[in-house]
Amino acid sequence: MAFFLLTGIIFGQTFEELEEGNLVGVHAIAVHPNPDVTENEFMEYFRDKLIPAYEENFPGLKIYLTVGERGEYASGAENGVVYGLFFVFDSIETRNKYWPEMDVSSELAQQNFENFSEITAGLNQLGYWTTINHTDWIIIE
Repeated sequence: MAFFLLTGIIFGQTFEELEEGNLVGVHAIAVHPNPDVTENEFMEYFRDKLIPAYEENFPGLKIYLTVGERGEYASGAENGVVYGLFFVFDSIETRNKYWPEMDVSSELAQQNFENFSEITAGLNQLGYWTTINHTDWIIIE
């Protein structure tokens, strides 16, 4: 239910509507800023530099950044802040072109990552992020 509420909220901002055949990868992530970096500094770079670089280098992909509000990944004292990344692909074929298997990048994806390796290196100076879990969802109707 939360997934559908979130997709309704985020897609109302940019997409007129999801279409049959779109694919949405939902990732819960944790961020680990370096001791001299605040979480806000890390996330500002992530939002303003890394996400646009992904979108520029992976045609057919749009990424939305979310934060847990309720449920298993709600942000709070126990969990810290848990973020969500919604990877919206125009089709499963586009996703498979870049990631043909779970957690396996294609040669094309690896080449695309090279295009923004300086941005990735900049983020690595601030800390790192890890994926807690993820599931891909195909829009069927």
